[in-house]
Amino acid sequence: MIKNGDTVIVALSGGGDSMALFHFLFLRCKEWGITLRAVHVNHGIRGVESDEDALFVRQLCADWGVALDETRLIPPQGHVSEMWAREKRYSFFEECARKHRAKIALAHTRSDQAETVLLNLARGCAVRGAAGIPPVRGPFIRPLLDVSHEEILTYLKKYGLPYRVDSTNQDRSYTRNAIRLEVLPALERTRPGAEKALARFAENMMQVSSFLDQQAETLLNDAQIQRCEYDASILKNAHPVVCKAALSILIARLVSKEKTALVPFVYDSLFSGGAVQLGREWVLRVSQGRLRAESTHIREETWNLPYQEGIFPLPGGIELEVQFFSVPIVDVFRKDEEKAFNFYADCDKILRTAQFRTRRPGDVFSPPGQTHSKPLKKLYSQAKISPSARAVWPVLVQGSRVLWAAGFGFARGLEITADTKKAVKITIRQMEETKNER
Repeated sequence: MIKNGDTVIVALSGGGDSMALFHFLFLRCKEWGITLRAVHVNHGIRGVESDEDALFVRQLCADWGVALDETRLIPPQGHVSEMWAREKRYSFFEECARKHRAKIALAHTRSDQAETVLLNLARGCAVRGAAGIPPVRGPFIRPLLDVSHEEILTYLKKYGLPYRVDSTNQDRSYTRNAIRLEVLPALERTRPGAEKALARFAENMMQVSSFLDQQAETLLNDAQIQRCEYDASILKNAHPVVCKAALSILIARLVSKEKTALVPFVYDSLFSGGAVQLGREWVLRVSQGRLRAESTHIREETWNLPYQEGIFPLPGGIELEVQFFSVPIVDVFRKDEEKAFNFYADCDKILRTAQFRTRRPGDVFSPPGQTHSKPLKKLYSQAKISPSARAVWPVLVQGSRVLWAAGFGFARGLEITADTKKAVKITIRQMEETKNER
């Protein structure tokens, strides 16, 4: 966890647990060959009391000759959630870890572990939640996870160490405080050693969780077709526990761990189809045998490409191919059976000044075999073309006239006739999977 040459930054709140950890490492930094620093975040939530905590930490580090990184936050108006404070705190910790190429030592104890396990179980967590607080996660290390709060108090008394007390720790309206002050003591009275047992349980679940994560990662790799797209049949044919763990990993990568509560809904959609909204930015959609992660913020690509023969990679992972043929070298009257989006037209009816581009508002298309033109937007909607596909599908235009549109072919009036001498064929690859998404 800590090795010679490391820079270790203690998250020093001024409370007893962090004070004990700070003192313990301070006494051993020369012996272990480590560089010791401290970091403090003043959330400003408790007003004067928060400022006094910051002053205590600042003076302590100055007296002990330990470098300190600190910041003061401005709480938002209204109710300040624990989640807001945690996110801000950990964000600053990570910034310091990168800056100093250091590990961040957090003072979570065995008592904290027991509280966390009980809290997660009460929320109906899966295996990962039952594993509680990890000893190591990224730059964060927790050297005191096998030490109880009572042992911390004994250590502080032995060395006569001063520390600050957070007055809100006695507020039972906070769920964690209620567990610490009421639930755990009740368990210890009825089942002595409950805290140690919960810590052992968490350690066992950590091993199970690690194995399950390996299996889930393998499943995701096996099912992945391309970025943000997976074979739904491979996922749903896996063991349900492994499949749900894989979906949990996928959701956590896209949004956050908090959204993994949606795993049962995504799992059901593997069998029934449909979509599950993950917050404001992502949707997991199952259609045509594939699970896709779609961003709800579709950015329209803007580009232009000359109308000429060749193969051209386009934004969005698609490829455009333009081919010219002399008639009747190829059977241009038969639509390619392998590619649904291969279409042919009379080459001489298209000027070489035509160009490919992305669609624009107001684009109108005249489908072959129909007498009326329709807004391209309406055609996309009727064909159930997804927003992500619309953002990247190309059109061929001459001035303001749309001559060809991906998914619909060439416009009316460009058809092959008995007088055609040269034909053009336009092929779009890697697009079949984006059509008819629901």
